[in-house]
Amino acid sequence: MKSSRRKHPRVNAELTAQAKPNRRNMFEGRVLNLSEGGAFLATAEKLAVGNGVILNFTLNITGRQRSCMVEGRIVWANTDPSRGTVGTGIRFDRLSPAMVRFIRDYVKAELKGEVNAEGTTTDSQSTKPPVRGQLRG
Repeated sequence: MKSSRRKHPRVNAELTAQAKPNRRNMFEGRVLNLSEGGAFLATAEKLAVGNGVILNFTLNITGRQRSCMVEGRIVWANTDPSRGTVGTGIRFDRLSPAMVRFIRDYVKAELKGEVNAEGTTTDSQSTKPPVRGQLRG
């Protein structure tokens, strides 16, 4: 039996994201899974393994909303739709301790079933829709 190489729990997600690879224009994709260590970004954009990328998405946990702008590195890419969803695996680099905690809290809420398909928690107190982040600069 093959052991998992992942260090952190990973959850399915459905988050709109903006990505900006090194020296390229920003484009939109979907974060389909997330952990404090990285994410899978569904996109038809051809991205080279090893290149850096800035990824921006919004998480909402029980009324605590945060635009997450994270730096990462492309660690794998699938350009063949016959092998699954086309996209790229991104490993996060240099996350602040506060960002790590926020993503960890989101993952924990998702594992408990407290997050809906739009990436917002099912807290009945919060009625505001999620605000999608914009990549700055």
